[in-house]
Amino acid sequence: MLKRLLPLAVAVFFASCLEAQETTVYTEAYQAYKRGEAFFDDGLFAKAQHEFREAIELSLPVNEPDFELIRTKAELGYAQSAVRLEQPDGEKLILDFIRNYAPDPIANQALVELATYYFNSRDYEKAAEYLARVPVTGLTK
Repeated sequence: MLKRLLPLAVAVFFASCLEAQETTVYTEAYQAYKRGEAFFDDGLFAKAQHEFREAIELSLPVNEPDFELIRTKAELGYAQSAVRLEQPDGEKLILDFIRNYAPDPIANQALVELATYYFNSRDYEKAAEYLARVPVTGLTK
C-alpha cells in the first residue's frame, strides 16, 4: 500500500512546485509591468521602457490569458515610451503594435499616442489621419 502511495505523493509534490513556479513568473512579470507603468506616469520613459521590456520577456513563454494581457500592455507601454523618447524606431514600434492588435480596443490607445506624437511634431495632417482612425464609440478617459 505504501509503495502505491509514494509515487502519487511525489507526483503531487512536483505538480505543486510547477504551479508555484508559474505563479512566481506571473508575479514577476506583473510587478515589472506595474513598475513600468509607474515610471511612465512619472515621465521616466527610459526606465519605463526597461521595465516594460522585462515584463515582455518574463511573459513570453507562457500562453495564459493573464500573461497575454500583461505582454500586450507592456508592448504598448514599450512602444509609447519609444515614441515619447523620440527614439528612431518609436514610430515603427507603435505602427507595428497597431497592425498586430487592431481592431482590439488597445490598438486605439496606440493610435491616439501616434496622433499626439504627430501633433506635437507639428505634422497636423498625419495627426488628423490617425485620430480619424480612432472609433469614437467606447472611448474612455
